[in-house]
Amino acid sequence: MDRTHRAGLLAWIATASMAACSAGDGAGKAAGEPVPEPGATGMSLHVRPGMDLHLDGTEGPDGSTVLVATIRLAAGLTAPPVVRLVLPEGAELAGGSLEEVLAAPGREVTYRREYRVRGSRGPIRVVVQSVGVARGLRVEATWPQPGSIVPAPAVQARPIPPTTVDGVRIDSAVPLDPGR
Repeated sequence: MDRTHRAGLLAWIATASMAACSAGDGAGKAAGEPVPEPGATGMSLHVRPGMDLHLDGTEGPDGSTVLVATIRLAAGLTAPPVVRLVLPEGAELAGGSLEEVLAAPGREVTYRREYRVRGSRGPIRVVVQSVGVARGLRVEATWPQPGSIVPAPAVQARPIPPTTVDGVRIDSAVPLDPGR
């Protein structure tokens, strides 16, 4: 038997072993773990998600960005998830925590976290990751959504009567009220 056939046979044996180990009535499985569908053969599994993340953002009255992250943990998730806020260069956190470990009580629970960011000129990401002995989960959301930023229309400079300020000649200016 050549190497290619042996590697294929070993991969098939490993797959069959995993399928056999996960077969049964599903009793004792935690929520979010793969559960075989009735009559399923091989690795045809249905997976229930263990975490959801929803991120909303608005502009605060002081020009800062206010983000609200809603994190839902499914029942059976026992590895504590870590929430990380990833800021673009030049931005600073004015409220909330850059990193936090949440409790995983083993039952369905929803957390709400608020962040205030100043000086953001790019996307802000929230990453939630839970790593257990047998598996890991990771969800991520970005605000604003990629492609949702529409640049402001360019305002054209208009000619003005020539003048000199500190030795610099000025013959055009951008109007303060472009509608006029």
